[in-house]
Amino acid sequence: MEDRSAQRDGYALTIPDALLHSDAMRRACAERDFQEIFRLVNRRTGSSYAVIASAVGRMTTSRVSDIVRGVRGIRGQGVMERVADAFGIPGAMLGLPARPWESAPKPPSGVAPATGSPDVLLVTVTVEGRR
Repeated sequence: MEDRSAQRDGYALTIPDALLHSDAMRRACAERDFQEIFRLVNRRTGSSYAVIASAVGRMTTSRVSDIVRGVRGIRGQGVMERVADAFGIPGAMLGLPARPWESAPKPPSGVAPATGSPDVLLVTVTVEGRR
């Protein structure tokens, strides 16, 4: 599913498709079991609690640890959406609206996003028959 990776270019952490589509992750998402989601991301990607916290944003390493240990949970939709965005979990898997990156338009053939300003496109033009 290279499209998901392409749509998520620029995100700090995107879990691999094999993990996203694993039975364990599907079950954890369907149950909104963030303890298991965080545990799977930590164990199967090797991402530290600090990397997970940074990817989710506005979350500390100790809060990630508390969630993995089952001391705290996640209930707010805003936090759930940040988790979905952090890991590249489609909104439908968590019972959320589609995430903005899910509908990112694909550039037309011959047009690639430029680095730097997000409002600038790099256009590649091929002229046939010229030397």
